[in-house]
Amino acid sequence: MKKVLMLLMFLLVVTGCEAIYTIEINNNEFRETLTINNRDRRTWNIGNPSYEEMIRNEARISLPTDIQDDFDPEGPIEGVNNYHIQLIDTSDNLGLRYFNIFNGIEEYRNSTIAVSHFSLFEINRINRVIEITSGTNNFAFEMHEHLTSFTVRLVTNYDVLDHNADEVTNGVYYWRFIRGNNDNREINVRLAELLDNEEPNLWQTDNDGYFGINTLIVVYIILFITLIISLLIIYLKIKNSNR
Repeated sequence: MKKVLMLLMFLLVVTGCEAIYTIEINNNEFRETLTINNRDRRTWNIGNPSYEEMIRNEARISLPTDIQDDFDPEGPIEGVNNYHIQLIDTSDNLGLRYFNIFNGIEEYRNSTIAVSHFSLFEINRINRVIEITSGTNNFAFEMHEHLTSFTVRLVTNYDVLDHNADEVTNGVYYWRFIRGNNDNREINVRLAELLDNEEPNLWQTDNDGYFGINTLIVVYIILFITLIISLLIIYLKIKNSNR
C-alpha cells in the first residue's frame, strides 16, 4: 500500500501537472482511466530525477488494479491484474494514461486509483440504486504540493438520481478540483440501474439508441391529434367557402 502511494505521489509533483480521472459506468461495467498531463516543457527537466526520467520509468512499472494486491516495482507479480499503462509523449505533452475495466461493484470497490486518490472512497448498491462517495479530503492535493488541477469525469448510461457535480456537459458529469477550492469538497452521486427488461424513461433511449414503447405511444397520440386537428381545419375551410 505504501509503495503504491509513493508511486502515485511521484507522478504529480511538477508545477503545471494536471490529472483527469474518468469513470464510465455502463451495464455494471466500470471503465477507469487516469490521465496525467504536463504541457509545460520548461518543467520536464526539473528535479533529480527529472520529470521526464520519472515519467518514462513509471511507464515501465506495473501497478496492480486492486489496492489489496502486492506491488513490486521490479515487475508484475504472477496472478495479479495490472493497469494498462500508456506513455503520452508528444511535442507539447508528456504524461501517462492508466486504464482498466472492472466487472461489477465488488471489483471496482478496491480500485487502486480510486481508493488511493480519495480519503474515504465508497461505492454501494441498495437494491437498484448505486451510491458513490469520495470523502472530503482529496488525496492528490493533500499529498502533492505542486499539482495544479484534478478533474473527475463520470459517464454513465444509468439514470442519475442525485449529484453534486460542478458541471454537466453533454451528459458528462464533472467535478473540478483546483488548488484553493478543494477543502472539504466531497463527491456524491446516486445512480439507478435499469433492469434488463425495463423500458427507458420518457424521451430516453435504450442502449441501442431506440426509444421505448411508452415514448412511441406518446408520439403516435400527438401525431393522431395533430392529424385530427388538421382535418378539422380543412373541413371548416371547405364548409365556409361553400356558403
